[in-house]
Amino acid sequence: MKDIRIGLIGTGGMGRAHATAFKNVPMVFGNEPGRPVLEIVADIDAKALEKWAGEFGFPRWTVNWREVVEDPRVDIVDVTTPNALHAEMVIAAAQASKHVYCEKPLATTSMDAARIVA
Repeated sequence: MKDIRIGLIGTGGMGRAHATAFKNVPMVFGNEPGRPVLEIVADIDAKALEKWAGEFGFPRWTVNWREVVEDPRVDIVDVTTPNALHAEMVIAAAQASKHVYCEKPLATTSMDAARIVA
């Protein structure tokens, strides 16, 4: 079984939902073709983030989302930030050759959506 290492950006309501879902994948679907492993989480409030990371089981955390995108241990970058921030983060993750999981909406404008697809 392969570990699929998750880098999560954003710890709001959807970040909580995604982290919880990743933790429960084996219970619902088993471990094949891979098992999600919570690797690193990013948000802007260091004090709150350290506590949040501990509660959800992330061994590492950062206040710089680019560290998640650039981390060679991360297989999937999951973006759950406010909608207006999605495009920059998703594009950076794709350029870093990461798989990307982005909370909806993907973008707030059709121009940003086209940039992401390109």
